[in-house]
Amino acid sequence: MGRRDLAAAFGIGVMLFGAPLILVAGWSTVVVALAAMAIIGAGNALCDVSGVTLLQRATPDAVRARVFSVLETVVLASMAIGGLVAPLLADAAGLRAALVVGGLLPVVAVVAAWRPLRRLDLVAPPTAVLDLLRRVPLFAPLSAPVLERLALGAREVQAPAGQVVFEQGAPGDSFYVIADGEVEVSIDGRHVRRESRGEGFGEIALLRDTPRTATITAVTPSTLIAIDREAFLSAVTGHPGSAEAAEGIVAARLAHARPAFATI
Repeated sequence: MGRRDLAAAFGIGVMLFGAPLILVAGWSTVVVALAAMAIIGAGNALCDVSGVTLLQRATPDAVRARVFSVLETVVLASMAIGGLVAPLLADAAGLRAALVVGGLLPVVAVVAAWRPLRRLDLVAPPTAVLDLLRRVPLFAPLSAPVLERLALGAREVQAPAGQVVFEQGAPGDSFYVIADGEVEVSIDGRHVRRESRGEGFGEIALLRDTPRTATITAVTPSTLIAIDREAFLSAVTGHPGSAEAAEGIVAARLAHARPAFATI
């Protein structure tokens, strides 16, 4: 989660799929063959973990299922084509030559695509934002991929001292986490509490589909991380632990609100 070197790991994994076959071509012993298969297995693990993570990062939610369907289709089709071509190549050029060609192909492919492959690391979520979201009790139970998607879709909001982030009664469109600074929470003009770095606000209107129950004002120059309504609800309500934590926070905060809100 949050790593920025997954493209390199993926490229190395792809090369490890093929390069050990060259060893088998040069030293055709049982020990070398077993060692080569173990290395290929490690390459497989690197490809699966880093490749799937990179694809999840780079693909919008709306088309992710279709993208993974295409991926699985291409993988299975490639295996079928390889199963047809490999024996023909071995028959035409000999087994050792076929192993060398099969071993070099993944290496050449990675070298040729290295620069565009490395650009995939640019879509990694900012480490600071990811670390901040992990500290929020609402998000603590969430899986790594879900947290990454929240961090990737989050936006930074600057609030000078004295600026109202949102007013009581306004529609709710975002959840906010304080990255820096301090805000005041007030209800009907009455001070309720102050919140600072690592704390979040705005969840009641999103979870209960109600207007804002409080006014939030920046006490000091503040940096806020805003998460849109749809992304927030999808993440929090889709995980039992997070949903339970959210309901606990909502109930506790509504207990300090005016009586009309306590029944919502």
